[in-house]
Amino acid sequence: TIPHEKKTYTPDDWTIVDAPKISAYAKSKTLAERDAWNIIQEQQATMTSKTELSTIHPMFTIGPTLYTKEDEAADSFESASICIKIMKGKFPMVPHIKMGISDVRDVASAHILALSTPEASGKRFIMSPKTLWFEEITQIFSECKPELCIHSKVAPSFLIHAMALFSHNVARASKSLNIDYNVDSSDTEKILGLKFTPAATSVTDMMGNMVALGVAPDSATSDKGDDSNNSGGCLIS
Repeated sequence: TIPHEKKTYTPDDWTIVDAPKISAYAKSKTLAERDAWNIIQEQQATMTSKTELSTIHPMFTIGPTLYTKEDEAADSFESASICIKIMKGKFPMVPHIKMGISDVRDVASAHILALSTPEASGKRFIMSPKTLWFEEITQIFSECKPELCIHSKVAPSFLIHAMALFSHNVARASKSLNIDYNVDSSDTEKILGLKFTPAATSVTDMMGNMVALGVAPDSATSDKGDDSNNSGGCLIS
């Protein structure tokens, strides 16, 4: 679900596909899932199939990857890109948006549990225990690896809206600007019996993996690339 108002979102909520700010990606994912549920319901109604369906809904997915140093894509997927930018101090200012952290290992476990838990049939499972403001997430990064001296401040809303005119990524983020929403993932814990990995553990393991892959710095002074505009060192007070 793409948040559009201040509320606690549950598995019963769906992205409004005809909303004016909805992205093509979010719309396509929503329509595809609706089609999947419709197919299952039609088959069950006509008794033409005993196929069951459960869906898993991760949010900002982080944690250790299966990539090696030889993999060119190790730093190119979205979650890695965001984490690396945080670690390199590329976010001296962040938008006032909320997102939930999903540990990739929890997401994998949820798929297995959904397949092996009869009560999971027909259910949608949210894969984050709560939402956090982006500045809170960068603070977790800072606390987990203080030697990186990560500092971020909240960007004024007018600045984000102005930048959105020139950046697709900023434009996408601006759609959730200042929306103080949360999620109810109680079904994930009650039905699947899954215990969410603490955010600090997910962040620590993700950061360690990025350093081990050589795509992120180990300290504020260890990034020797061409990032001359790097603002992530201890020069910011």
